This record gives sequence, C-alpha cells and structure tokens, in this order.
Amino acid sequence: MLDEKFLILFLFLSIPLAIRIRRELGFQNASSRRILVRRIGLPILALFLTLLLGGREPVLAVLTWAISISLTSLSLRITTFDRRPDGMWFRANPWIGGSLAALLVGRIAYRVYYGMSLGDLTSMQDGTGLESICRSPISLMIALLLFSYFGLYYNLIVRKAAGFPDGPMDSFL
Repeated sequence: MLDEKFLILFLFLSIPLAIRIRRELGFQNASSRRILVRRIGLPILALFLTLLLGGREPVLAVLTWAISISLTSLSLRITTFDRRPDGMWFRANPWIGGSLAALLVGRIAYRVYYGMSLGDLTSMQDGTGLESICRSPISLMIALLLFSYFGLYYNLIVRKAAGFPDGPMDSFL
C-alpha cells in the first residue's frame, strides 16, 4: 500500500517537471507575460527562503547563493539568443533547470516516502507532514537554489534582451 501511494505522489510531482523540461527545449519570447511573472515571483520566493534558511543555517544560505550565481553564469553562457522581428527570443539549456527541478522533486518525494515509511501517516494527514519537509535545511536549500537560480536567470535574460550595456557584474556572470 505504501508503494502505491508513493508512486502516485511521484507521478503528480514529475508531471510538472516533464512539462517544464519540454517547454525549455524550444525558443521562448524574452518579453512574454510568463517571463514577467517569473521575474517578479521567483525573487520574492527566493528572498523568503533566504530569510527562512538564513535564520537557521546562514552558511547554507550563503553557499546556496554562491552555487546559484555560478549556475546562472554557466547557464547564460550556453543560452542561445535569436533576434526576430517580434523581439528577442532565447532557448535555455534544459539540463541545468531540469536538474534543479528534478532535485527538488526528488527531495520532496524522499521526505514524503521517509515520513510514510516511519508510519507517520497521521502527521501527513494533519498537514504537519509539509511542515516536516520545510523544517529540513537541505530541502530549504534545494528550494532556495531553484528559486534563486531562476529568479536571477530570467532577470538577466530580460536585461540582455533589452540591450542594456554590460555592467561590472556581467563580466562575472
């Protein structure tokens, strides 16, 4: 019974991941509304998670941001840009974003499976199972890595598409 529930949960978590990777395979418009929502929402989530993780484990928060900046730098270098009559289009490398999303989905699935294998099903039904996932510094670190990476990436994509001159950080990124 435990394995069937885990399989159903894993399928529900992996469907958005598959959609995300499929979307990353093609060109995307750098000035679409979807990008605007990501540029605003993801940094807010990253800030919230930074405060949450930084209060508990400040070293992990700093390490996560360092990894995020490094991944953003690598990802921007391998992003393909195409100027079209209707604006700037880009194609991101699906391996970096897909790997981060898979890491988050895998961590959540592991935490749920671990909680279910301990027989802690009553806490999962009360809603405290999600709290136990959020209490883990590694889970918070992975979520912060995902949100900070995509928040930085989409903001820098729009900046590059708008033709802003290179700033002092652009040589690093």
